[in-house]
Amino acid sequence: MDNLLLYFVIYTILTSFFFVSIVGYGKLFLFFIKTDYNVFETYKNLNFITGLIIVGFISLILNFFTGLDDIISSIIILIGLFFYCINFFYLKKKSKEIKHILIVSLIAVFVSFYTIPNDDFNYHFQTIINFKKNLVFDIFHERRISYNSHWLLINSTYFLTFFPASIFIISSILYSGTLYDLNKRYKKNFNDSNSLILIYTALVLVFLVGVLNEIKEYGTDFTGQLILFYIIFLFLDFTLFKKFEDKKKIFFLILLLSFFSLSIKISNALILIVVFLIFLNIKKLNINKVLFYTLSTLPIFFWMTHNYIISDCIIWPIYQLCFSNTQQAINEMMFIEKFAKGDITGKHNIDGLLWITKWFETHSKKILEVYGVYFVIILLPFLIFYFKNFKDKKIILHKLIEKINIRSTYFIFFIIIVLMNIIWFFKSPAYRFGVFYNLNLLLIIVSPLWFVIFDLNRNFCKKSIKYLLFFALIFFFINNFNKYNKYVDRYGYDWPNIIGDKLIEPVNN
Repeated sequence: MDNLLLYFVIYTILTSFFFVSIVGYGKLFLFFIKTDYNVFETYKNLNFITGLIIVGFISLILNFFTGLDDIISSIIILIGLFFYCINFFYLKKKSKEIKHILIVSLIAVFVSFYTIPNDDFNYHFQTIINFKKNLVFDIFHERRISYNSHWLLINSTYFLTFFPASIFIISSILYSGTLYDLNKRYKKNFNDSNSLILIYTALVLVFLVGVLNEIKEYGTDFTGQLILFYIIFLFLDFTLFKKFEDKKKIFFLILLLSFFSLSIKISNALILIVVFLIFLNIKKLNINKVLFYTLSTLPIFFWMTHNYIISDCIIWPIYQLCFSNTQQAINEMMFIEKFAKGDITGKHNIDGLLWITKWFETHSKKILEVYGVYFVIILLPFLIFYFKNFKDKKIILHKLIEKINIRSTYFIFFIIIVLMNIIWFFKSPAYRFGVFYNLNLLLIIVSPLWFVIFDLNRNFCKKSIKYLLFFALIFFFINNFNKYNKYVDRYGYDWPNIIGDKLIEPVNN
């Protein structure tokens, strides 16, 4: 690359523009829905996520009439900037808003600049190019293309072919905005009497910073799972704090997020268990509200229509929802299940429980690699606290039993997470499909130990979290500095490995 510094500056400016543009659509959503404003202040990244949903909805409709070429993309970006500028004019705390934009944009640039594409990038990129060039009617069924993740359609809208690195921007913004929200929420809630959401937020933050800290991890697999965390945050707010006044509109938001995450990756569908429980907590549901809730299904309805046009399936490759290509969908589902259960060749029998041994052989190393060190690190503060206060062990154990009683919110959350993991394990137990479910199971096991520390010595708890975040940041910076050398070794100095609508093959295969 002739001028790396100039490229970096342009990339940073474009990241800020994309962020502001999508938030502009999110502000438009907030204006029309008129939901509880506090939730969008508590979780500022929801403005970005709802903006993504609006952009995705617009793109779905436009793609019936045109390909999402650079002209269409530029118009959508500029309209979003216009909406944001109107909203910004009426803001009282403009400096605070500018600070938020700068922090999120700079983190996004840091984690994505000179990133290495993930292993699925090849066929994901071709799907994005399809949407850039073609109407949906001109995209033909093909095994991988027909997966049609909604994320790829949105990425197509914010991918400018004259600046190829733009393909990485929206994923990095979603990640960095999530870090911003978690950090803010963790700091704000340290004085709350209930420790569940504080501990949960802090430990998720440690995981995202210390473990899932390379942008190549955020294809269609993990972007949807980041959105699932927001549903859990809102679920905990429902059950613990009951802090949002208009619960019915918050439930509408949860529905919207759930359907959006499902349209990104169908393996995220288990979150509907949580949605159902929240629904049961909403009383006096009238017909007007039912009609209001149906609005949340519009984006996924048009997404399913896209799916049908491309593959003759409402959701490919769920063969029960196919009108043709049924046998191919059955074969594809069988291949996915075999692969997830450890049979990379697709030749082994996965009937009954015979596959479990094979699964341990192929997946245990990856799972231990991801969760092993993390588990030890988040367990260590309790062990230190326990042995430091060994003379008070009866008090500690009594407090622990008190925290996990069957009437607690913790116990309800525990049952939900265990159920999700059981379904995941017996249907599609691949690591990348279950990070959200697996991490939550790990946290729900460890959290009571942290509740005890919080209740008995809040200062020790606060220091422990600070140390965990410090070590997580070390891994964060090491991985994101090393990625430059990894990229150069694999592709050479030009970044990204895209020329026109083609990918450059690795230098070292």
